[in-house]
Amino acid sequence: MIKKDSVNIEFKKFVLSLQHNINESIDDNQAAEMISQHLITKPIFEALFAEYSFVKNNPVSKAMEGILVELEKAGFQKEQDNLEPLYESVKMRAEGIDKLEDKQQLMVTLYDKFFKTAFPETTSKLGIVFTPIEVVDFIVNSVDDVLKKILWESIS
Repeated sequence: MIKKDSVNIEFKKFVLSLQHNINESIDDNQAAEMISQHLITKPIFEALFAEYSFVKNNPVSKAMEGILVELEKAGFQKEQDNLEPLYESVKMRAEGIDKLEDKQQLMVTLYDKFFKTAFPETTSKLGIVFTPIEVVDFIVNSVDDVLKKILWESIS
């Protein structure tokens, strides 16, 4: 049997990490919301980007893994069984999609439909949207240009 303390310890470490690295005003409820979103979306990202482990390469995702390990020990996986049809659907739709544009379109659909249904308050409060690759590229390239001009450094 898993001790509740081990989950609490990992959760507190996660909250402190968020407060230190992202924003000191993040509270326990916001951190718990992030974990619940991560639990639900992790298999979706893994299906869409199998060649790039989202969990292993995303810093916030890595920080959540300690809590997830403790929750899995407690049998929390049973709670996600209801979402298995969604995960299978995403896996089927993602199979054979090689072009980044097609993956992007699938992500836009998931964000527009899934997040608005699963997390309506969070979506509204935080304005969760999928940012098109072209916009991200523009932002990254603009920052890179400024860094080159001001600091003579590049992010690439």
